[in-house]
Amino acid sequence: MPSDQATALFHPVVAVKEPMGAMLPDVTLSSLFLMGKIFSCVYLICAAIGWTGNFLIILVTIRRKKLRGPCNIFIAVQALTDMLTQLSHIPFAYLTFTEQLVSFRECWTINFVFISASDFSILLMFFIALDRLVAAKRPHLYNAMNPVLYIASVLTLCLIYSITFKIITFFSILEEETLCVLPQATSGWAENLWFGAGAVVNCGVVGVYFVLTRTFKHGSQAEYKRLNRSLNTMIVFYIFGWVTTMIGASLLLVLTPNPTALVTYGLPLATFANVNLAAPFFIYYFRSTLYRNEFRKMLGLKREAQGSTVVHPSAHVSTTRY
Repeated sequence: MPSDQATALFHPVVAVKEPMGAMLPDVTLSSLFLMGKIFSCVYLICAAIGWTGNFLIILVTIRRKKLRGPCNIFIAVQALTDMLTQLSHIPFAYLTFTEQLVSFRECWTINFVFISASDFSILLMFFIALDRLVAAKRPHLYNAMNPVLYIASVLTLCLIYSITFKIITFFSILEEETLCVLPQATSGWAENLWFGAGAVVNCGVVGVYFVLTRTFKHGSQAEYKRLNRSLNTMIVFYIFGWVTTMIGASLLLVLTPNPTALVTYGLPLATFANVNLAAPFFIYYFRSTLYRNEFRKMLGLKREAQGSTVVHPSAHVSTTRY
């Protein structure tokens, strides 16, 4: 799952000047660090769950031949990028417990790999959704594609997207100090551009999943019952992680212009995003018969009855994440 939710908050500079008209109480630096300590622990717990689950996704993809299709490869790559994104909680926890502020430039450097992985993952999530839609609606076209070229092209586009924003954000770095949570890796004039691009991609993901759900709804009743619960689960978790964070962050911008307060009150919102990052393994295990059976085989557990979870038969993809 996509991991951009954790980075799609706001990028305030820590300040002490009290603004006029704030509707929420102002926050001191000591309160900021206290909240940072509390929620860095929450993030690390979510990360530990996510690292374990995403590692199992990668491992089962490597070891089980039934999970070698393009979509399954994309899922494994996204699991890797989500693991990298959640590694950002380690330096964040260190800085909060030692009560250190760093410059935006230092924060950009610290989170270079982590936010690059996040940007890569957000676009890959869109391509995973699009992959399922094309496989369902245009199976002949999907079957005719060269799988190696297809996978390489998608991953290259994601890499270009990630590199582009690393260049853009580098030239807009502010010179103030901040508490280095992951979103602070972007600052200055590029902040709104980065935020807007992420919002567009996320809206695209949700839109494609809704179209895909409707596609199966008009298919056979048995097929719809098998697949719709998985699609709806993905939509619910994606909206839970991303939309909740977006709405909450937008409300905070209205309720308090104080930069320190924005960071402090924003920290709890990132919990939704981190839960979303930790969820993929559980969604695949409990909502996909195929993935569940492959996980159980790999772990030496008793195999359950196989139920079809194929979005559409394909010459080079016979499986799906659902």
